Amino acid sequence: MLVRFLLQEQEWQKGGDVITLVAVKEGCEQYEAATKLIDWYHLNGNEKPSKTGQKREEVAIVNSPKSDCQPLEEAIVNNPLAFAGFKDLDTTHEYLRNRGVRITTAEEFGVGYFAGRSSVIKDPYRIVIPIHNRHGQLVAYAGRSLDPQAADKYHFPAGFHKSLELFNLHRVTGQTVVLLEGFFGVMNVHQEGYPNVVALMGRTISAAQLALLERFRNVVLMLDGDSPGREATEDITLKLAPRCFVTSIALKNGEQPDSLGAEQIQNLLRPVFV
Repeated sequence: MLVRFLLQEQEWQKGGDVITLVAVKEGCEQYEAATKLIDWYHLNGNEKPSKTGQKREEVAIVNSPKSDCQPLEEAIVNNPLAFAGFKDLDTTHEYLRNRGVRITTAEEFGVGYFAGRSSVIKDPYRIVIPIHNRHGQLVAYAGRSLDPQAADKYHFPAGFHKSLELFNLHRVTGQTVVLLEGFFGVMNVHQEGYPNVVALMGRTISAAQLALLERFRNVVLMLDGDSPGREATEDITLKLAPRCFVTSIALKNGEQPDSLGAEQIQNLLRPVFV
């Protein structure tokens, strides 16, 4: 079922939300305003540092709202990594093949099995997935465990705030984007001909991620076909509706974007990209 929400342009011009309010008051762009809100109120699991001497280059903290617009580096940010990324990756690994990731897709996304040692990715998270900010700068690697029984399947490095990024956003162009939950869903949809696809890296959406989606006229929500996915769809739809057109695609019970076949993806997405 497709559900569309429309906010008339003239209604948007008369009103706004808390992100817009902060942006106007602080004289900042909406993305920066969103990061300030996350910081001021410690939203989305970003806890206030316990040590006053925490290094500024890792996470800079604004203790209270200011009357003047502060530089972006005074808000929480994900700093670019100090190295260019892993080079010796196995993009043909059996795990990726079993997940339906083609070699060309793995190479394009820089995803693969890493056999070396690194402080960025620790055992047993050996499938490495690069994460970039909206400018295309490498800010983190997510690690995926090969153990299907692992309690924590994914590992994110300390100091990285996934609520500030949308996976694959730097590759997206145009006015319509598909919003998913996870990495492998993005790769699956991308390789079937829909490159304008991003992931929340979870089921919740932050103020910063909402601000990142402001650039799009149309957002297509396609979360997992389970109870948490449906609940998240309702919540995210309400938050996105004042900003853009929202199309919600409800997957069948048990379906996930990463396991959909080529024909299923075409049948679901072709109508919203016409």
